[in-house]
Amino acid sequence: MKRNLLWTLTAAWAGCAADQTMPADPSAPETPAAAPTGAVWDDGAAAEVRAATNKMIVAFGRGDIATVKGLIARDAASTSLDYDMENQPVVLPPGELDAYFDRTFAMIAEMKKAGGSFEQKVTSWDCKATAMLGWCFLQMEGAGTMPGGAAFKQTGWGTGVLRKGTDGWQFTHWHATMAPPAAPQPPALAAAAMNTGDYKWIDMVAGVKTAKLWESAGAPVQVMVHELPKNMKFPMHMHGANQWLYVAKGQLTHAAKGGATRVTKAGGFEFTPARELHTTETGPKGATLYLVSDAPFDILGEDGKPMPPPAAPSK
Repeated sequence: MKRNLLWTLTAAWAGCAADQTMPADPSAPETPAAAPTGAVWDDGAAAEVRAATNKMIVAFGRGDIATVKGLIARDAASTSLDYDMENQPVVLPPGELDAYFDRTFAMIAEMKKAGGSFEQKVTSWDCKATAMLGWCFLQMEGAGTMPGGAAFKQTGWGTGVLRKGTDGWQFTHWHATMAPPAAPQPPALAAAAMNTGDYKWIDMVAGVKTAKLWESAGAPVQVMVHELPKNMKFPMHMHGANQWLYVAKGQLTHAAKGGATRVTKAGGFEFTPARELHTTETGPKGATLYLVSDAPFDILGEDGKPMPPPAAPSK
């Protein structure tokens, strides 16, 4: 009987001990919490970020500077990378954002006053956000007209980073990249031919006769022929364009200011760079020149202004 009671008490004690929780060992290291495996994306927050970004773009297009400035997070704005009105990169520290927008909107207002216009739309979006932080990557297409009517198009890409605070979603950073302008296409030029009997001579300066052989409205190049009188001495002058000369008859002497003297005889070639100051002389037979100029022909004085014609040489 006593033996059965002992076994019963022993079993009861063992069962109670098994149900109790032992106190933690204060010297044992804590088990770290499991690290998150990735960002917790929120589709609703991403839609809000996209709406805030679109609001910024629409306000910019309308010239609503107050709305644009109101979408900048003043408590967390960081350096921004953008392009100015001439497509040159500009880095904006946070303290310069207001001044930048003031300058930009003033230029846009002046352009519109002068008859220009610009409209920009987003062609693709990619926005992601958590509950407090989000970003949008977007592609934009812009089109407009410059004062005077010249049309232009502009493609660009932008990334905006926004945070959510008590004042809603606001920008903390943005970056814009513009596509380089398309290379201008060379003008389509029509074939042409002219014989000496078709030359239309006009008197130019100092006894010089000239005839225009070719020019095109789509290209700045001019081709001319000059007949210079004998023993002509033309004073120091320059031309605003580069000139390629072929001496068909006679002789031409160019003396560059501070440089060498170039003598070109019949059948010879000479290149005269734009704005090179020089004098020009002919010999006893005068000279006939065929001239190609990469801009309309002019004669400028040492001050760069059109030169009054000197007196014709004595015969």
